Amino acid sequence: MPRSPFRLFQGKVGLAIMGACLIGGTSAVIAAKTAPERPVITLASTDQIASGSSPTSASGSATATSGKTTPTSGESVSPTATDIVIPTATRAPTPTPAVGQTIHIGGDIHSISQSPESFTLRRLGVTTIIDVSPTTTYTGVATSFSALQVGLGADVTCVVQADRSCLASHVNTDF
Repeated sequence: MPRSPFRLFQGKVGLAIMGACLIGGTSAVIAAKTAPERPVITLASTDQIASGSSPTSASGSATATSGKTTPTSGESVSPTATDIVIPTATRAPTPTPAVGQTIHIGGDIHSISQSPESFTLRRLGVTTIIDVSPTTTYTGVATSFSALQVGLGADVTCVVQADRSCLASHVNTDF
C-alpha cells in the first residue's frame, strides 16, 4: 500500500524538515532585503547586439560590451556577455615619518663619509642619509663606525631630522 506524502509531516523528522525550510527561506528573504544595493550587471541580448545599443545596469548607466556590436552580411548574431570590470586594490601611501620620530630602516650601506661621520643606506632604490654620533651603538659584524663597509647590510634605529636624514642611535650589521 503506498504511503501518503502527508504522513511525513506527522512525525518529528518531518516537522524538523519543515522548520528548516521555513527558517532558511525566511532568512534568505531577510538577507536579500537588508543587503546593500549593488549595481546589477546585465548581459547584452541578441537584439541589443544587432542594434548596436548597450545594455544598462540597474542604476541606468550603460555597460560596455565586448566584441562587435553590428554584424556584417553573412554573419550570424549571437549574444555576448558584457565586460565585467573588477576594481583592483590600491596600496595606501606609506606615511612620511615626522621630524623627531624614531624609525627602523634596513638596507645595504651604499657609501660612507668620514667628515661628518655618516653613511647612506639603500633599499629598493631609496637612499637615506644616516648620521652617527659618539652615542651611536653598534652590534654585529661592524662594532664601530670605522668597521662599516660599503655593501654590508644594516638595520638602523634612528630619529628623523629636519633635513629628512636620520640620526642613528643603533646600527646592527648582524645579517
